[in-house]
Amino acid sequence: MQNSLSTSAWTATTLSARKYAAAPLGDLWIGSDVNVSGRVSALLDNLAIEEVKGWDIIADYDVSIGDMGTLAFNNTMSIIDTWDQQELEGAPVVDCKGNWGGECGYPTPDFRNNLRATWMTPWDVTVSGYWRHISKVTDLNGNLNLPSINYFDIAGSWDVMDGASIRLGVNNVFDKEPPIAGNAAGPSINGNGNTFPGMYDALGRYMFVGVSVSF
Repeated sequence: MQNSLSTSAWTATTLSARKYAAAPLGDLWIGSDVNVSGRVSALLDNLAIEEVKGWDIIADYDVSIGDMGTLAFNNTMSIIDTWDQQELEGAPVVDCKGNWGGECGYPTPDFRNNLRATWMTPWDVTVSGYWRHISKVTDLNGNLNLPSINYFDIAGSWDVMDGASIRLGVNNVFDKEPPIAGNAAGPSINGNGNTFPGMYDALGRYMFVGVSVSF
């Protein structure tokens, strides 16, 4: 039996900007005199601030079930404590934790959890189930809130012989449709097709099968 629990706290703050100075005639690149020619001043400047704080909690638990093999559990939990964003110096600080749209853009759910249960059998077969949870996200524009969602995946593999294995599975078993965010979920905030494919399963149920052979 093997058990483990790890916790990590993290904080990230970013600030950056680029200044563009145009020449008197409006050009940006013509000339070489920095006093009169257009130029790019790529220096860090305190124009925008994004401060993120949160926790990651990871737990592992393995247990033997005798002649039936081993059960292994892994749980990864992410909690956002702070997600403050300031677009410009002197502008109001916007709380983006659990929000999307407006100044926040891409959804920032304040709670996510992934749990995997794996059965390693004595017959060279491994079967696993995976639960993915994303908490609800509020639209700062007051239009379309994104509800919490749960996905369930199953997968299995069989080591047919030395150097050969078969794997198959189904992601999003219950064919959950992604939350609809409308036209506001555009490319400028990594949205596409009225949703956020990087966050949610945009294509619904997905089945796969593969064969691996090594020499």
